[in-house]
Amino acid sequence: MKNFKFTLFAHLTTYMLLLILLTQIARGHAAETHTSSTSYQIRESGIVAQSENDRGLYWVDDHTLLALGFFANRKNGKLNDEDKTLRLMAWNTLSNEVVAESGIRNVSGLCVAPGFVRYQFERDGDYFVRFGAYGRTREKPLDIQALKDGIVAVSPVSCREYNPKLLRLRYGQWSLPLLAPGEYLDRADLYNASLMRYFPKDGSEPVKLVGLPKRDIDRVPRYSRLLDRYVFAELRRRVAKDDVQRFWILDRRGNVEMFTMPAGPWMTGTTDAFPARSAWALVSKAIGLRGGYSAAGLYVVRKGKVSRVISGYPHAIAVTPSGCGVAVAIDVSGREEESRPMIMTVDLCIRRE
Repeated sequence: MKNFKFTLFAHLTTYMLLLILLTQIARGHAAETHTSSTSYQIRESGIVAQSENDRGLYWVDDHTLLALGFFANRKNGKLNDEDKTLRLMAWNTLSNEVVAESGIRNVSGLCVAPGFVRYQFERDGDYFVRFGAYGRTREKPLDIQALKDGIVAVSPVSCREYNPKLLRLRYGQWSLPLLAPGEYLDRADLYNASLMRYFPKDGSEPVKLVGLPKRDIDRVPRYSRLLDRYVFAELRRRVAKDDVQRFWILDRRGNVEMFTMPAGPWMTGTTDAFPARSAWALVSKAIGLRGGYSAAGLYVVRKGKVSRVISGYPHAIAVTPSGCGVAVAIDVSGREEESRPMIMTVDLCIRRE
């Protein structure tokens, strides 16, 4: 009988210790906050970003960042929204000044290309579009009917309006204007797995992009001012630790070069990457099964080595023209009720000892 009581007591003790241990682990995941590498300079803007897509952050130059969002402040360690009206926010990272454009509301469709910016907004019940060089934009009524009729579209690369119907005969059914006048991308027919074609700006014959896959690729490239090239991303069909992600760089002559982001725990979630100075900036949405950030965050990939700079759930990423600065809209709160993607920057060209 004594042996039975002793055995029962031992089992109960073991059970209680295990329960306490699991409770501590659960609390640790629930209270997880962002951790950052001390190797780089990290700055916070005080802006809550409301990205329409993963391209919701834009550098006008090396020190001016544009985004849609609103101000936020902190009281007692918690975020308090000052004004949730969606506005165009401009952050000067040199002076650390943030300016919100006033007098307009419901801003959308923000797009920035070298020397050009475009966005839509509402004023007194009517909709307008502003476009042109940043700081010297013009304004006109938004032609909603033309957009619905398909005779006006906006290139996500050049940010300029074009008529899709006029391009189809010469440049293909799924043609897309790129940066320079006369420079186009025939994105080809996805369902027939056709090769994409690149039309150089000098009007020469189109180049068949045999270096790009016919499937599983984002057919809307991003432009890298650092490289003066277009960046295509692989559309991953699986997320696993042993998976990789490929990226293709297209130069202005039609040549293609491939880069591969290495496998690791960051690949257990959706990823994106963009070339930076002697490195790649990579973001991962690899959250844990218990709700923690697990391997989610902003990473730097340099010479095959991957290091996490900020732990959190990323929403958008952008790299400066020089390749030194990386902006990320990332939720580092660790709590669902306070989920707010804050805009931060990391300087890859200034290393701390």
